[in-house]
Formats: sequence, C-alpha cells, structure tokens
Amino acid sequence: MRKKCFVMSGVSLAITLVIYIFTYCLFHYLGPDKKFGRTFQKKPVKPLVTFYFGIWGVLHQFAAVTSFLAGLIFFPGEKRKEQ
Repeated sequence: MRKKCFVMSGVSLAITLVIYIFTYCLFHYLGPDKKFGRTFQKKPVKPLVTFYFGIWGVLHQFAAVTSFLAGLIFFPGEKRKEQ
C-alpha cells in the first residue's frame, strides 16, 4: 500500500506540473483574439480562468503531498521485497 501511495503522489505531482505550465501559457500567451500566440502579454486576457486553473494545480499539489505523507506515516513497516 505504501508503494501505491508513492505512485499516486508521483502522478499527482506530474499532473500538477502540467497544470502549472498550462496556466503560465494561458496567463502570458493568450491573446486578445482568444488564441495562443508568440507575444508575451503582461496582463492576462482571461484572469478568472487562469486563476481557477491555478487553484486546480494547487489542489493536485496538496494531493501529492498528502498521499506521500500518508505512505510514510500510515505504512512505515512496509519495505521493498528483496528477490
């Protein structure tokens, strides 16, 4: 079960990073015509949507930390089986 918690933590962390990268692109590269472009925008076109994607990323980050700590705290005796 400890290994499952660690795998879930890693998957949640990977999802978090993808969401954060998408949020950065949404914040800085979404143009006024609602299409992604190459020009860097200092102010976001859709700040509320970007904000909600950021919150979603923070929730996944919380899930990653929580599942990692659950694996450490609740399953301390389980170690890898040697072959």
